[in-house]
Amino acid sequence: MILAEPDITFAQRISRYPSLKNRIELLMDILEDCAGDCQKANEAELRVIEELRQMGSEALRCWAEHQIERASEDFSTARSAAAKRGKKNSGGIPPSER
Repeated sequence: MILAEPDITFAQRISRYPSLKNRIELLMDILEDCAGDCQKANEAELRVIEELRQMGSEALRCWAEHQIERASEDFSTARSAAAKRGKKNSGGIPPSER
């Protein structure tokens, strides 16, 4: 499980999610107008909104993958714990006489 530990920098955390890192870099390019195609505020706004939508989609995909990973680990742990228990020694409760 990945937790936000105080010793881990943002760069280390974002490196775990290359697709989100790319989205953030694209957003920064818009802010810095690297392409030189945002002459008006509404053009920049539309590009930022689209980039944020895509970033949200990427974030949810990463979240879903993390949830699947976590569920798989939980299942494996439970499965190995069940295997360690082994066969029951009890034959059950004998039938009572009437």
